[in-house]
Amino acid sequence: MVLSVPTSGGKTLVAQMLAVAHLAQTDTSICFVVPTRSLGREIRRAMSARVRILQKEVGAEKTDFSAWLGELGLSLSEVEQADVDVMTPERLSHLLRNDFEAVLDKYSLFIFDEAQLLKEKGRGFVLESVISALNLQTQGRPHRIILLSAAMGNVGGIAQWLDPNGGALSQTSDWRGPRRLHAVFNTEAQWDQTVVEGGAGSVWPYRHTTPLSGLIRLRLGNGSTKSLRTQGDTGWRLVRKSKDGGERPAEVKVDSSRNTKHYSIASGMITALGHAGSVLVVASTKKQAQTLARGIADELDEQPQLAALVDFVRQQLGDAHPLVGTLRRGVGFHHAGLPVEVLEALEAAVRSDDLLYLTCTSTLTDGVNLPVRTVVLYDTPYPDQPEDTRLRGARLVNAMGRAGRAGRETEGWIVLVRAASPSSQDFADLNPDDQDLEVTSSLLTDSALQAVAQLEGVQRADADAVFAANGAAADFISFVWMMLAAAERELTSPEMVDLDTVVGFTLAANQSTQARTRYTRLAGRAREAYVSVDSAARQRWSRIGCSIGSARKIDEWASQIARALISADVTSVSTALEAVGILRPTIAELLRLPEAPRWGFRESVQGATLDVDAAEVLRDWLEGASLPQLAKSHLGAVADPAWRIEQIVTATTEHFEHYLSWTVGALIDLVNTHLQAAGGDELVCPELGGYIRYGVSTPVALALVTEGIRSRRIANLVASRFDRVAELDVLREHLASLGVSGWRQEFAASTSEVIDLLDFTRQRRRSLLKNLLDRNVANVPVHLQAAPTTGSIPLRLAEIEGETHPAPFGLYQGVQLLGTISARDHSDIQSILDTGFALRVELEHPDGRDQLQITLLDPLDDRLF
Repeated sequence: MVLSVPTSGGKTLVAQMLAVAHLAQTDTSICFVVPTRSLGREIRRAMSARVRILQKEVGAEKTDFSAWLGELGLSLSEVEQADVDVMTPERLSHLLRNDFEAVLDKYSLFIFDEAQLLKEKGRGFVLESVISALNLQTQGRPHRIILLSAAMGNVGGIAQWLDPNGGALSQTSDWRGPRRLHAVFNTEAQWDQTVVEGGAGSVWPYRHTTPLSGLIRLRLGNGSTKSLRTQGDTGWRLVRKSKDGGERPAEVKVDSSRNTKHYSIASGMITALGHAGSVLVVASTKKQAQTLARGIADELDEQPQLAALVDFVRQQLGDAHPLVGTLRRGVGFHHAGLPVEVLEALEAAVRSDDLLYLTCTSTLTDGVNLPVRTVVLYDTPYPDQPEDTRLRGARLVNAMGRAGRAGRETEGWIVLVRAASPSSQDFADLNPDDQDLEVTSSLLTDSALQAVAQLEGVQRADADAVFAANGAAADFISFVWMMLAAAERELTSPEMVDLDTVVGFTLAANQSTQARTRYTRLAGRAREAYVSVDSAARQRWSRIGCSIGSARKIDEWASQIARALISADVTSVSTALEAVGILRPTIAELLRLPEAPRWGFRESVQGATLDVDAAEVLRDWLEGASLPQLAKSHLGAVADPAWRIEQIVTATTEHFEHYLSWTVGALIDLVNTHLQAAGGDELVCPELGGYIRYGVSTPVALALVTEGIRSRRIANLVASRFDRVAELDVLREHLASLGVSGWRQEFAASTSEVIDLLDFTRQRRRSLLKNLLDRNVANVPVHLQAAPTTGSIPLRLAEIEGETHPAPFGLYQGVQLLGTISARDHSDIQSILDTGFALRVELEHPDGRDQLQITLLDPLDDRLF
């Protein structure tokens, strides 16, 4: 099925309803695939609330490269196993590469959100490859695949790809809740007021200063346009330099040192939009997002009501980080260079209307539910900015979809900001047609086809060229390698695999006959390389998921490490810190692979490079050092504290939370494979990739962060308190016994940390709401502190007065607090109270235990009134 519905049109809700129906009717699980971890956490929370009434569970977050069930050092009971797993395409690709049949046995419904990202360079083919592989391997099986998108112009074509026989359902709709209103902001030069001055320099002696005014054009409901101009002198200036002082000089150049910066002009306009509600400003790059946030903040006063959010970000990033300064004035910025705890705190602040202005890159708009009153599209690229980073097509539609909050407002504004003269094309760009939104395979781009052509040329002279492939060619070869390995595990000879069929299931082959021929030829070369490699080795390389050339290197390093361990008679490397010590030289090698982001630091933005040992930073990260501590310890040579913390935050996010957690996880997996092949019994810290991803070093801390605790700090504190716990459910009980007040006292838990701990400690596979609906009665334990008085004053459940939200639930009689509800039951009680049902609460004492009986009353019963 392919479902294309605009943002706020309900596609995610429909998908969740389909998922719940699937769980109610089958005994197999669901795999929900999302492009980002942030969206994954949002889907995980939403699905958890929906499936709980079925007494089903949503799985914990796992790193992209980790064991099938994980070896956390904590035993998992049957109730911990998941009915819904939410993961990235990279995670699903890893599972398929390791055991295709196990994936198909576990899941029979696959839901892919934000399917328009098939078109994106790089990650787009990861998504295409897993959909293609699943579609091929589930032919004749009862499995189902659902693709969701808010911006897909060729729904019928994508449905045809999934089932050339026309059996795939397709559904499109243009309906959404709030209507959208369009506006465009430009600047106009007042050429007749240009002032020319000389004596500015020997090369460019003249300066031409032209006042600028602002123009906003509004597209009205009847299709007409209304224009509004700034009044009086704005103070904005266009300053150009020339070699002659004539009215129309032959050669001019913008004087960037004197010219009013466009972000500053836009910032003044953007601040005027905040009176109507929250404003999301979408930029093309991280640098633009930060610059705009600074510009908007300069226009505003400090916002004391944001003190709690500012303190939280200070705790995470340190005083010097630029986000702290902009937040004090009510402006945040959101991009991939920030820790997830900070990003989610910003998102929560926008949803609660505490944070009025947020600038971001387009990654935030890929599915995260962050509706606002106004979306500003800052389409002002740098001169050398790549075209594929600009807001176009599906990216533009996704960004616009955040405007207008369904259920709260009837409309939302979209304002396009351009540093160019007004044009009728501006409004046309805000209404992309089906051709603009057509989803095509990333293998069909010019750069992808050029990479394949170059590889074909090299292969004529070098049979080993497959291992040196890069870009799209390397991605495609890795996909073919995966399919050959999967067939071989099912005892099918690689030579017998029908490569034309394998290639034919890709989107690229369905959209271009020429591409199908070319990629089938490349698949043949990949098979030649595959069969030339030892059977065990080619299976190992397939599991990694990077280019085959890099996989070969990682396997070589793993073999060397295993031999060294055997030679040194090392019998145990169980901890993360021990493992990092052994891997120290190899970590430097991993950072030189083509897939690696640049590991580098500078004394200043344009200053000298610094030599920083990645393994040393990683060791401190695993030991729980905060980001400010890492910056102070390893970037002391950087004089500017803001630049120091920015660099360390970006490095930990790109390398530890993503690249190294994946590649080190793959490396350790292969080290252990080689050790087992040599007859060894000990494994080298199997979950090292997970420890690196989350910045923790103990099994308890890792269990906490993978089970939904977002804060490293709280995970490490809890782990030190309960370091000897060996079962996950026992850990839940111990934590619940402390209660919300205990968490705040012992761990200084923040609001978001308390929310995470409440979800972690709740009892699995139980729904008091389901009991209430099924039997009209639900029972819950209560810890009594006082006995109720006789009389007609009813009992009631409510958050304890005077406690910070989320507060523990208490049992009240009138204004008297009689007892408290355990943290393990908090989520269940909350779900019951959220229904608004008429309830009767009574105190019972079965077998000497104090418990509440909650009875669902008939709302039509006259006795209620």
